[in-house]
Amino acid sequence: SYAAIGQGSSPSDFSSELRLKFARIMASSVMFAGLLHSCFLGMVWSYAAIGQYRPVSDVLEHSQINADVALFNEALKGESPGYAAAKAIYEEGGGNSCKSWTQARTLKGFATKDLTGESFADAFYASGLAVDFWDAEITAALDGTGKYEGLSNTKRVTSVKKCVLGLVTYYASHELEAAIQKAAGSSGPSDSGSGHAWDEGWAFYYGTDGSSSPWEVSVKRDANFPDGAVVETGIVPYFNSGLVAVREGTYSDSAAKEARDVIYKMWAVTYLRAAYKY
Repeated sequence: SYAAIGQGSSPSDFSSELRLKFARIMASSVMFAGLLHSCFLGMVWSYAAIGQYRPVSDVLEHSQINADVALFNEALKGESPGYAAAKAIYEEGGGNSCKSWTQARTLKGFATKDLTGESFADAFYASGLAVDFWDAEITAALDGTGKYEGLSNTKRVTSVKKCVLGLVTYYASHELEAAIQKAAGSSGPSDSGSGHAWDEGWAFYYGTDGSSSPWEVSVKRDANFPDGAVVETGIVPYFNSGLVAVREGTYSDSAAKEARDVIYKMWAVTYLRAAYKY
């Protein structure tokens, strides 16, 4: 109390003690405010790691596309594959990965998006493939038409399952390209823009836990070629460094493109191995 502070003290002592107590109260208040601020920032900006990658934005829904792929594959199991059920998942979504409360994310949406102007997609288009080449291939395999007419279930199912993983890889490239474009745009690099897009690239590539994903393909094909490059772990530093390169404060267009190009080369290694295997 003020009385206790001043008891037996001169006016100058009273003033000094009061100032000291006030200073201590203020210091404690500042420290407490700083702690709250740090905790608040941690709650807002800290996102759980996805594999060995830590995103700077919320991409949980994006990563759950691997659950739709798992449902797609499950529908095609057995002696009598459920082509109609698999096609419904492909076209309408499996309900795991959503763009909004009312809109599902679909694999068909990946397959029909025009990615003209992006280096990865343009390489396919330049070879003579149409914008919807993935959709045409997957639909034919599910319907048993075109080159798939009269083929065994084993050939149709194997082909379409591989196509879907190739498609998800293809769309992951779109997000890396989008991240680089956004960072170089008028708004500049930001975690909500370019960072989020790069995060989406990893989320689609890895999924929630690595299963039923393009990343899992790298694990399997690495095992088939044990004396070669280990893509499953070797690719991670380039996803991480690419994210750093498209963030504000550490932005580097050249570093982002370098990371992107190495990632594409590693994807090529994985799928060349798959071609040799099959």
